[in-house]
Amino acid sequence: MIPRYSRPEMRAIWTDENKLDLWLQIEMHASEALVKEGIVPKADFAKMKAGAKKCFANLPALVRRQKKLERTLNHDVIGFTTAVAEKIKHKASRWLHFGLTSSDIVDTAFAVQMKQSAEILIADVKQVRKSIAKQARKHKFTVCIGRSHGIQAEPTTFGLKMALMHDEFGRALQRLERCKEVASIGKLSGAVGTNAHLPPRVENYVCKKLGLKVAPLATQVVQRDNHAEFLNAIAVVGASIERWAVEFATCNAPKCSRLRSLSPKAKKAAAPCRTNVTPSRGNVSRGCPAFCAATHLRRWKTLPFGTSAIFPTAA
Repeated sequence: MIPRYSRPEMRAIWTDENKLDLWLQIEMHASEALVKEGIVPKADFAKMKAGAKKCFANLPALVRRQKKLERTLNHDVIGFTTAVAEKIKHKASRWLHFGLTSSDIVDTAFAVQMKQSAEILIADVKQVRKSIAKQARKHKFTVCIGRSHGIQAEPTTFGLKMALMHDEFGRALQRLERCKEVASIGKLSGAVGTNAHLPPRVENYVCKKLGLKVAPLATQVVQRDNHAEFLNAIAVVGASIERWAVEFATCNAPKCSRLRSLSPKAKKAAAPCRTNVTPSRGNVSRGCPAFCAATHLRRWKTLPFGTSAIFPTAA
């Protein structure tokens, strides 16, 4: 990810170190399941664990070695398994990747990465909705000019605008929670998804360890419509963020200035536009939209959006 446009916690999920860490976890979980199946000897698995421990302890070195081997072997997963086998230094390494295909590792790890990313985004939306709810309650009766096609229309309240935003991000939260479930699907069913070499019990064991669901059916890969739905959900949420960013930018523009306020000491520093003038009979004319809003202030309390029913309650 581009460092300039990403946060450390999100960026860390998509590093090569985290990817190979997940690949190795999957390989070791699969080998552990094969021990339970009586396929891999316990002594050999102990040797594999010792070698894997060295890899886990120095993931940057594993990444460098895997990349170097990939340039020679022309295959990312073979480069990875070769690098791990070098650390095992024992014939037990023959059990590494036993019965698996590359996509069993790559797609299952990718599912974990998407799940980890979705969890961060879900937490973010929950946090921002708390802030939005606070502003909606605070400005429930803060009058501002409504707009239709960008033109000044009837008065509304800033709290109602925030309540609308809170509602929209509630749907965003539902989308992200749904896409997390859709993306959290792993597979270890072999080259064409037939479990020809490994029993389904191995797949179930590994996916449970990783907090994933097992793909009901798969081919060489986990079906890509799951990934498409994940990305589509993120895109829709991103569109909501952009929509409100544009709204707030418009509110802060000189011709609107609905989000600007002047302190008493700063009244001579700049002239507020008429939609931001304090609504009182003493400083606005009857033709000013702010005056019109002020005259309707009492009426807000009798309208549907003036009730508590549609406003977010305190968390």
